[in-house]
Amino acid sequence: GVVTVDDVVDVVIEEATEDAQMMGGVVPLEDSYFQTGWAEFVWKRGSWLVLLFVAQLLTATVIQENQDVLTATVELVLFIPLIIASGGNAGSQSSTLVIRAMAVGELKPADWAKVLGRELLIGLSLGVALGLIGFARGWFAGETVPPLAIATAVGASILAIVTLSTMIGSLLPLLIRRAGLDPAVSSTPFIASVVDVLGLIVYFAVAQVILHAFFAV
Repeated sequence: GVVTVDDVVDVVIEEATEDAQMMGGVVPLEDSYFQTGWAEFVWKRGSWLVLLFVAQLLTATVIQENQDVLTATVELVLFIPLIIASGGNAGSQSSTLVIRAMAVGELKPADWAKVLGRELLIGLSLGVALGLIGFARGWFAGETVPPLAIATAVGASILAIVTLSTMIGSLLPLLIRRAGLDPAVSSTPFIASVVDVLGLIVYFAVAQVILHAFFAV
């Protein structure tokens, strides 16, 4: 049979829609929005939500394991949302850019070393910029500890987390493609969930080292 332009356009739209849904953390829908039934919506959206919910439970575990640190330095609690958001946003940006670059043939899994080096430099640059802003905000939060202590802990943590998240966000889609899977499954919510947990671990570790080693807090 003859393949028409309309047929090609339909396939392109279908593939783009599927990728967009997967990157949004939704199992691809077979039908249009209004033609999809309630039960199918609950299943295809709920399956990812349950997985992400379980992953997010790990953040509660990390916080629970560091209650002593938070009790001694209450100011650290103020910056948990900032830490989580910074890592999640940085990782999601990298993931989206790499997935799109692979989709249009600009890079392939074999380019992982070049991607890693590039994202390391970008992550450090972004981390320094955001870390300085975090340092400035942390300076005005010090009450139970010296302002310089909390500011340094927050700034250094943001630098480390943004750099790490940028690298993870760029490498995960490449690893998934290498495994023969669609890199779109490394969705934005999934990347955010992973770096949320890692971000908190890094935050508490860096904060403890800086506060204890340099400020005897």
